[in-house]
Amino acid sequence: MNINDPNKGGSNTGPVGPIVLNTLILTAYDQSGTAVFSAHLADALTLREATLNGTGTGKSDFTFALNADAAAALAAAIATNPNLRLGLAASVSDASGGHESFFFCKGCDPGREVPEPATMLLLGTGLAGTVGAIRRRRNAAKPE
Repeated sequence: MNINDPNKGGSNTGPVGPIVLNTLILTAYDQSGTAVFSAHLADALTLREATLNGTGTGKSDFTFALNADAAAALAAAIATNPNLRLGLAASVSDASGGHESFFFCKGCDPGREVPEPATMLLLGTGLAGTVGAIRRRRNAAKPE
């Protein structure tokens, strides 16, 4: 969930209280529009600035995931109907004028990328070549 709200999840003080996510339901529909899967991702959850994943202006201020049973049920539904359409239904209270958006991702947190050994070797070779060129230039500039 990305909160585009001046309140960024709210605080305990001031005229604007914390944003409340009353419900968040994920539903999968087959090609005919029949619901083949449904799961509650959140019920009556108070979203506070202290629990933001980011700054309140980014990709995923608050994240929600399926538990293992629901994930297995969704995987089975996808195996049976590979062309499912997913929908999210949310009820949000006390938002103070922003456009709250929800999006799907599979494995949203990929972690940090680690450079490959070949990349490090290439970087090291380039640095060694640069140091060698500087030494050669300094030695050539020295009077004999």
